[in-house]
Amino acid sequence: FAEIIGYPVEEIPGMTFQQITAPEDLANSNRVLKRMTADASGEETAPTVWEKRYIRKDGSLTWVRLTVSIQRDSNGRAIHYITVIEDINARKAAEAGLASALEALRASEERYHTVFQTSLDCIVLSGLTDGRYIDINEAFLDLMGYEYEEVIGRTSLELDFWADPEDRANLVQMLRRDLKICDLKTLFRKRNGETFWVMISAS
Repeated sequence: FAEIIGYPVEEIPGMTFQQITAPEDLANSNRVLKRMTADASGEETAPTVWEKRYIRKDGSLTWVRLTVSIQRDSNGRAIHYITVIEDINARKAAEAGLASALEALRASEERYHTVFQTSLDCIVLSGLTDGRYIDINEAFLDLMGYEYEEVIGRTSLELDFWADPEDRANLVQMLRRDLKICDLKTLFRKRNGETFWVMISAS
């Protein structure tokens, strides 16, 4: 415990937990202990567990996990707190790191979604092997004359997008070989049957 709070052992007797509890956590600690002490049933109760921060001697804060039980006399009167204190700074740092990473991922996904949906170019995500559409943007739907639900989960061949299906086979072959292609010219077919030339770049 002395190592956790950064005090020499001989300085600790006589100190109160209120002295070394972070002000933001003090009210909750007092509330929990008051509730525990008030239970004078005399029956054995499960220890109470919570987390808080101590103020170390150097002024820094340290996270701990408390497991507190009460020793009572024969009349059920509380006479001692028995507390097991665990240093959880590493876990808290890991949780903070994870929260930060998740927030960065969420922000990145929002930026991706914004760029994806507001692009004036047609953008699609589809399976390489079967051409099944995973996601598509509004520009593609507007151009082809379809609703989102009509396209997602179906393949470009099922929807008859390729005027010449061999062009898709050639695109897949080039992607497998080169991993990306730029400005492949091919004919596409809209919902109304109109064909038109497109330039496809893919990776």
